[in-house]
Amino acid sequence: MQEIFGLVLSCDLLILATPIYSWYCTPPMKAVPDRLVYGMNKYYGGEKGPALWAGKPVALVSTCGYRPEKGADLWEEGMRRYCKHSQLRYLGMLAERHLGYDTVFMDREKAERAARFAAGLCRKLDGGEPAAPAPSHIPDPGHI
Repeated sequence: MQEIFGLVLSCDLLILATPIYSWYCTPPMKAVPDRLVYGMNKYYGGEKGPALWAGKPVALVSTCGYRPEKGADLWEEGMRRYCKHSQLRYLGMLAERHLGYDTVFMDREKAERAARFAAGLCRKLDGGEPAAPAPSHIPDPGHI
């Protein structure tokens, strides 16, 4: 974890990417923020210390089987709260629906949404846009 702490502190943007199973991230993904919260936030014990990563921008990328507003909303809300607690700058989430085993996941529309999301993150990092407002509506990928 020490190597991960160093990488997180030195990155310009922390992107957490995970599939969503049963309305939340996978156990390995959940373990990362669970460990980081105690290593990066010196809030626990006799005196409250600083958040070592205060202001670090964070974005989420996920896939889910349900419409994202019902399949990834709990993950996003949990991470919004996590970011607030840790003094991180939440920039938003890209969530895409996968319709099942017999379907191709990636298509032109998803690639275009991913490119727009990435461009929006770049603008936010450059100071051209504010961080994501809370709470946000996640559009249904089938209706964009």
